[in-house]
Amino acid sequence: MLILYIIPALTLVIPGLALLVMYKFTRLRLLPFLLGGVLLLITILAQPLIQITPLILRGINPLSPPREILWLIILYYSLVSGFFQEFLKLFIVRNKARDYAYWVGGGFGYGEAIYVAIGQVVALLMGKTFPLTFGLLAVYERLLSLIYHIYSAALLRHYSSRGKTLPIYIILSLVHSGMNYEAVYIKEIYGLNVFTIPVIYGLLSIIVALLATYYHWIAERGRG
Repeated sequence: MLILYIIPALTLVIPGLALLVMYKFTRLRLLPFLLGGVLLLITILAQPLIQITPLILRGINPLSPPREILWLIILYYSLVSGFFQEFLKLFIVRNKARDYAYWVGGGFGYGEAIYVAIGQVVALLMGKTFPLTFGLLAVYERLLSLIYHIYSAALLRHYSSRGKTLPIYIILSLVHSGMNYEAVYIKEIYGLNVFTIPVIYGLLSIIVALLATYYHWIAERGRG
C-alpha cells in the first residue's frame, strides 16, 4: 500500500515539470499563477452548487440519480463546468499579456493537481486503495488538464484582445464540456477497462494536442 503514495507525489511532480518547461520559455508571472489557483478555489466552492441545485429542486438525489437520465445529468454537469470555468479564466486574462494568460492557466491546472493529490492522500490515509495503473492514469489526466488550461487561457486572451471574445468563449466552453462529458459518461456507463481507457485518454490527448498546435499556429501568424 505504501507504494501508492507515489501517486499523489507524481500528481504534483509531473505537472510541476510541465510548468518548469513553460518557465524556460516564458516570463514567470507569480501573481497570475496565484490568481489561477484562486479561480480553481472559486470553482471548487461554487460550481457544485450550480450543478446540484436544479436536481435538488426537482427532488433528484445527486448522489444516486435515476439511471435513465444519467446521461442528461452528466451532460448538464459537463456544460456547467465548461462554461463556468472558461468564464472565470476569460474574466482574468482578457486584454492581458500572453505570458500572463499562460500562468493563469498554469495556476488553475496546477491547483487542480494539488486538489486531486490531497484527495488521494486522504483516501489512502482512510485505508482506501486503488490499482496502481489507475493512479498513473490520474497523474496523466492531471498533466493533460494542466496543458489544456494553459492553452485555453492563452486562446481566450488571444481572441478577446482581437474583439472576438464571445465566439472563442463559446467554442472553448463547448470543447471543455465535451471533454468532460466524454470522460465521465464512458467511466460511469462502461467503467474503466482495457477497451475504454484508450478511448477516453486517446480522445483527450488528441483534443489537447490539437488545441496546443492550433494556438501555436495562430500565435506565430499573429505574433502572439
